[in-house]
Order: sequence, then structure tokens, then C-alpha cells
Amino acid sequence: MDHEFCYDETGELVVRLDMGQEITALWLNTEIFPRQDMTQALQELIEDIQSGRFRDKTLTTPRFSVLFSDGEVSIERLTDANDDDWEEDSQLTEMELTSGCGLDDLKAVVDSWMQFRY
Repeated sequence: MDHEFCYDETGELVVRLDMGQEITALWLNTEIFPRQDMTQALQELIEDIQSGRFRDKTLTTPRFSVLFSDGEVSIERLTDANDDDWEEDSQLTEMELTSGCGLDDLKAVVDSWMQFRY
């Protein structure tokens, strides 16, 4: 999965991902990457899954549900466009409230972030 690190309009460092990965990027940029401890916890979870410690794992927050299963990651945005915290400039439709990627692809992005940021 191609990715780049850049600054958004507010000056925050964010990851930009391939088209179709908007929800993955939103999850990483809002729930994971702002906190080093969350980023490290995600790295550890990915390693646990890859080592066979967990077969399937679901992480749920108020805004996202993330399913790790069979080497794949599925991310679903739980809230809709009527929520107060929805980005006003977001062009996401209801059909674009989910995205997925391979576990190895997600690991590569998270590892790159840790090397770049911390």
C-alpha cells in the first residue's frame, strides 16, 4: 500500500494512503498516530497476530471497528456523515465507510510511521 507522510491544512503530520483507503487513513490519523502508545500497541498487536498468538481480533472504538482476520484488516467507520465530528470537507459516501488492506501492508505503514515520527 503506497503511503506518504505530509502535513495537513492544520499543520498536523498525517499519512496519506492510496485511493480507496480513506477510512484506513482516517482511522490511523485520528485514533492511532496522534499517540505513540497507541501506535506501539498496534505494532504489538500486528506482531501477535502474525506470530499466531491471536487468530482473529476486533478493536472497537466509538468511531471505528477494526477486524484483523486471516492476514487481512477491515476498517469500518461506525458513525455517519451527520455526526458532529465528521470532517466537513470529507467527500466520503456511505459506500466508502469501510476499507481494508493486508496485515503486512498495514504493518509496513505503521513501522514506517514509527521510524519517521519517533
